Amino acid sequence: MSEKALTDARDYVGLLFSPHVKEQLVQGINPLAEVELTVRNRLGQDTTRYLSFHFNRVQDGDTVRHLLVTVQDITEKVELQAKLSGERHRSQKELSMMLKAFETDPAMMRGFVERAEVSLLEVNDLLRSISSATSETQVLKAVDGAYRRIHAVKGDAASLGLEILASLAHQFESELQKLKDSGAATGDALLALPLPLEDLLAKVGAFKALGLKKPATLRSRWRPPRRRH
Repeated sequence: MSEKALTDARDYVGLLFSPHVKEQLVQGINPLAEVELTVRNRLGQDTTRYLSFHFNRVQDGDTVRHLLVTVQDITEKVELQAKLSGERHRSQKELSMMLKAFETDPAMMRGFVERAEVSLLEVNDLLRSISSATSETQVLKAVDGAYRRIHAVKGDAASLGLEILASLAHQFESELQKLKDSGAATGDALLALPLPLEDLLAKVGAFKALGLKKPATLRSRWRPPRRRH
């Protein structure tokens, strides 16, 4: 655990053993209600857990003799709260992005949606072509073509203030850049690509739906090729 958590624990226990300090008041300022710990699992890997410590005094007259300590593993609760908070934040950002789209000139939005849709479908076709590529050069050429199109989508989205869409495009662009930098496209690396592509197309489809048009779908869902041995 962190040095700060240890210091807080020492100070708090000191307060609990001070009989002139009311227990109810001390319970309300418990700094150990949620403590982050790094523990090593049976595989020797470091993992993060969250524990909650609750203290009760055992007194003999006015003297505090002992402390009863209850410890709970609240990792799942903390992770669920973080997930819910992340979902709320994402929903707020998506709402903000939709409101931004309403404020944007309709002709500009239509132009963006049309260009983005075409580019993403072309990216899908390029990634599908990897399955039939006969050389590493062809694979990297397809990756480079996909990268350039995603980069253009990111730039257009950013210029219109569509932050979530630009961020998604940037993340996808980063995955493609890793493939370019490595000089090889392995099966494991390609596994990360289908989901962000579909997510991007779904977001663009949502903007298109604002104009009461049917969103585009991938002509044939791309899946990364099996690893060659």
